[in-house]
Amino acid sequence: MIDQSVVIGGGVGMGIRESDAELRDKMDAGITAMKADGSLSALIAKWFDGRVVNW
Repeated sequence: MIDQSVVIGGGVGMGIRESDAELRDKMDAGITAMKADGSLSALIAKWFDGRVVNW
Protein backbone atom coordinates (compact mmCIF):
# COMPACT_ATOMS: atom_id res chain seq x y z
CA MET A 1 0.00 0.00 0.00
CA ILE A 2 1.20 3.47 -0.85
CA ASP A 3 0.70 6.11 1.83
CA GLN A 4 1.53 9.08 -0.36
CA SER A 5 0.55 10.58 -3.69
CA VAL A 6 2.18 8.98 -6.69
CA VAL A 7 2.98 11.12 -9.70
CA ILE A 8 2.64 9.32 -12.99
CA GLY A 9 5.19 10.78 -15.33
CA GLY A 10 5.92 9.84 -18.92
CA GLY A 11 4.11 6.55 -18.77
CA VAL A 12 3.11 3.51 -16.82
CA GLY A 13 4.54 0.05 -17.37
CA MET A 14 3.44 -3.49 -16.87
CA GLY A 15 5.75 -6.47 -16.77
CA ILE A 16 4.99 -9.26 -19.24
CA ARG A 17 7.30 -12.18 -19.87
CA GLU A 18 9.12 -11.79 -23.17
CA SER A 19 7.97 -15.29 -24.08
CA ASP A 20 4.28 -14.38 -23.63
CA ALA A 21 3.70 -12.73 -27.01
CA GLU A 22 0.01 -13.69 -27.00
CA LEU A 23 -0.66 -11.76 -23.79
CA ARG A 24 1.39 -8.78 -25.01
CA ASP A 25 -0.57 -8.67 -28.26
CA LYS A 26 -3.91 -8.83 -26.41
CA MET A 27 -2.85 -6.03 -24.05
CA ASP A 28 -1.65 -3.89 -26.98
CA ALA A 29 -4.93 -4.46 -28.84
CA GLY A 30 -6.99 -3.57 -25.77
CA ILE A 31 -5.05 -0.38 -25.08
CA THR A 32 -5.21 0.64 -28.74
CA ALA A 33 -9.00 0.09 -28.78
CA MET A 34 -9.42 2.11 -25.56
CA LYS A 35 -7.38 4.96 -27.02
CA ALA A 36 -9.48 4.91 -30.20
CA ASP A 37 -12.87 5.01 -28.44
CA GLY A 38 -11.83 7.52 -25.77
CA SER A 39 -12.41 5.20 -22.82
CA LEU A 40 -8.74 5.27 -21.76
CA SER A 41 -8.76 9.07 -21.59
CA ALA A 42 -12.01 8.96 -19.59
CA LEU A 43 -10.50 6.54 -17.04
CA ILE A 44 -7.37 8.68 -16.68
CA ALA A 45 -9.51 11.80 -16.12
CA LYS A 46 -11.65 9.96 -13.56
CA TRP A 47 -8.82 8.46 -11.51
CA PHE A 48 -6.06 11.06 -11.93
CA ASP A 49 -7.58 14.37 -10.84
CA GLY A 50 -9.23 15.30 -14.12
CA ARG A 51 -6.10 15.12 -16.25
CA VAL A 52 -6.86 15.26 -19.94
CA VAL A 53 -4.98 12.95 -22.27
CA ASN A 54 -5.44 13.09 -26.04
CA TRP A 55 -4.10 10.22 -28.09
